[in-house]
Amino acid sequence: MELGGRASKLGDTYERLWAVRHALLVMEGQYRSILWEPIGDDENGVDLWVVANDGVRSGHQLKRQNRSKEYWLL
Repeated sequence: MELGGRASKLGDTYERLWAVRHALLVMEGQYRSILWEPIGDDENGVDLWVVANDGVRSGHQLKRQNRSKEYWLL
């Protein structure tokens, strides 16, 4: 994969679409909330936090270089 340019734009587009998809699911009532591009302690290694209706929070990391990792460190 080439660095920057087209690859970066495709990655940014994918991240935006993923966030919009989850925002729509919040509006449908399938999730309680999302936090996109968090700051502070929530930022480390996470692009999107999704809170389920039962209060369980899951972190979504949308970087290609981490695709083969089952887990990542926060």
